[in-house]
Amino acid sequence: MAYAVISLVTIVSLMAIGLLVFKANIQSLMLLAWVVMGFFAMRLGWSFEELEGAAFRMIHQALQATILMAAVGVLIAAWISAGTVPTIIYAGLKVISPKFFLLTTALICAITSTATGSSWTTMGTVGLAMLGVGIGLGIPVGLTAGAIISGAYFGDKMSPLSDSTLLAAAVCKVPIFTHIRHMIYTTGPAMLIACGLYTFLGFKYAGNAFDHADVNAILTGFSSLFKISWITILPAFVVLFMIYKKYSAVFSILLGAIAGMIIAVLYQGADLQTVLAAVWSGFEPDASDELMISFLKRGGISSMMSTIALMLFALGLGGMMRETGILHVILEHLAKGIKSVPRLVVSTMLTSYFGSAISGSMHFSAVITGTLFEELYEKFNLKAENLSRIIEDCGTLGAALIPWSTNAVFVMGMLDVNYLQYLPYAFLNWIDPLISLFLGVTGIAMTKIVAQEKKIM
Repeated sequence: MAYAVISLVTIVSLMAIGLLVFKANIQSLMLLAWVVMGFFAMRLGWSFEELEGAAFRMIHQALQATILMAAVGVLIAAWISAGTVPTIIYAGLKVISPKFFLLTTALICAITSTATGSSWTTMGTVGLAMLGVGIGLGIPVGLTAGAIISGAYFGDKMSPLSDSTLLAAAVCKVPIFTHIRHMIYTTGPAMLIACGLYTFLGFKYAGNAFDHADVNAILTGFSSLFKISWITILPAFVVLFMIYKKYSAVFSILLGAIAGMIIAVLYQGADLQTVLAAVWSGFEPDASDELMISFLKRGGISSMMSTIALMLFALGLGGMMRETGILHVILEHLAKGIKSVPRLVVSTMLTSYFGSAISGSMHFSAVITGTLFEELYEKFNLKAENLSRIIEDCGTLGAALIPWSTNAVFVMGMLDVNYLQYLPYAFLNWIDPLISLFLGVTGIAMTKIVAQEKKIM
């Protein structure tokens, strides 16, 4: 037990120091950690060749998720080229009302992050615009920032385009849409409660004058670059239909991307060669406006490579820890104190927060938590989507609540807001885990493994 803990703590500490002190790249640190793990494993009688095999066996289970991530990169580039993403954002910005400004801000950010799969992009584009509008209305910056964060992380958690969503599903070996549907039990009520609170708080500022300048700048920029109409939404309906019919996630997303490419060429008048180039390198807006560039310059397979690398390196490290028995020893020790589902849920939540706190990365937290608790959830006859949901409830949403994490640092820097200013108003980020805890304690929406499934496993 002591050797297992020393091994894990050493790897985590080296990664945390690399991230927080030397500002190193998480992917590089994760791959270099293979060597550190190798030296610990050699003392247990493992060779480098055997460790490599353990890593590759774990990585093999995530190959579908890596292809899905590449397909998502294609989809984002195609949908921006077609005007699908700009139309969705445009429609949201058109419905702003001073009385419901905070509610609208949360919803627009939720729509944008769901469409793009990125909380950071949402906060750096729509979020900044809404922050400026909120300042013009005299709304406290922390309150507006809280609404932006809640909306941005809703999409980051619920979008099949999100890297954190794909990673959590891959680590726990859960189909991506099964994972997303299961998160509705916690994120749905949490978002509704958050929206109710933003509506209530918004009435206090209902009489303030509304400055449309920031919003109009975005609307004008979009309409000058794209034809905004219902036609551009058709690729989204293609994906929704495919999902409804329960077709393959990879082919659903690729068909949605092809629909976007067709509309980009035939309706938006884009050059086919340019659209095909965007599929790999991302969409390149023909604009000099920095705001439009920050909105639109994204997507493409190449944009997903860093996330794919992170997933592969992290899962490889997890495979080594698992097959060498290091995680099993720690799990056995944990299991002695976990005699019920409520204790299991609480332990999972604490581990997820702890992983984010010591590494500053929700991605590392997801891999450690998922790998460590997989067997325990099976032992309690709980399906893996329960585990993947808790990882997102605490790891993804909790990242912005840990002041030294990369996510919180980004929020404070991008929105120019103090941690204590936005913390009380990021309602989704701390209400969702409370609902997750409630479901874990009561057993509600904790799906069980049936007898037939257990035989297959």
